[in-house]
Amino acid sequence: MLSLDVRDSRLGLRLARGRNKSHYRDGKWDDQVFHDIPLLYCWSCGPWFSYRLNPKGGVDVLDHDYHEGWPGSCLPYEPYPESFPERPVTLIRITPKEQDLIRKNNQNKLPPSLRHEKETYPYRSPRHQVGGEPYFAQKSAMKGVTCTLWDEPMPFLASVGDETGWKKTFHDGAWLQVLFHYCGSCQVVDAHHECD
Repeated sequence: MLSLDVRDSRLGLRLARGRNKSHYRDGKWDDQVFHDIPLLYCWSCGPWFSYRLNPKGGVDVLDHDYHEGWPGSCLPYEPYPESFPERPVTLIRITPKEQDLIRKNNQNKLPPSLRHEKETYPYRSPRHQVGGEPYFAQKSAMKGVTCTLWDEPMPFLASVGDETGWKKTFHDGAWLQVLFHYCGSCQVVDAHHECD
């Protein structure tokens, strides 16, 4: 869905030089350096899965939430494309006021006068966002996420809304978002989708 260059200082990410448990050899850590963090999502793995970057340039799926009946009749929709066209993105910093609107909306503390205003709509719906606190389509997504390998809290990394920049969408409907959390020590990415 998105690839982030950790060398871009605007992202506020440190270089993903990891002490990955699976890279412990001969009594020392085999540190790996990853310059890009690919944000991947697998519709057939279930609504949630985690993966780890590996030194060969691929990913290892660590865990997933597949269950009988998933993905059901709507995920992925027919005719779902093999891939979406690659598109460059531009980072635009949101203002502290905009971040405050998102946070208040998530906490159901948005003043009544702003709940239906046209100018606040972009902050009251799923959208692409890196860092900060995104709009949460489902408030249950606000709970913490822990790393599959270390069982430590994973910070929020990015939200991808159901907008591909093309005529087809990720879900064939509105209000879907995929949330990503990232453990820089392990190169583990947690991905799960929410919809309303």
